[in-house]
Amino acid sequence: PVTITGDVKIVLQEADESHNWHRNGDTLEYSITLSLGEGLLGCTKKIVGHPRIPDGMYVNIPAATVTGDVIVLKGEGMPVRGSGGKKGDAHLHITIEPTIHERITIKEHGDRVLRDLLGRIS
Repeated sequence: PVTITGDVKIVLQEADESHNWHRNGDTLEYSITLSLGEGLLGCTKKIVGHPRIPDGMYVNIPAATVTGDVIVLKGEGMPVRGSGGKKGDAHLHITIEPTIHERITIKEHGDRVLRDLLGRIS
């Protein structure tokens, strides 16, 4: 048999995907921004770009979620090395940012709306 030798060149390139997932060991981290209403009342959000669920996964955001909260999705992270298929967790880092409409409503109706709301809660 005739053997032909030569060089093999492999080019690795980072994908042009734009998503907020970042790997930290076997944990996946995701930053999500919610409106004031979504944070106060809770909601369901579709989060795209997960390595195992690229078309998106639906996540329930509980009521009274605030900036700095971390929602932990058990078993939705990356495979744990040497664990026989166990997966780490996914952490959703929450930021609350009022929408333009929410900002206008608060400015127009001032603290009356917030006092009414918070007065009923406390």
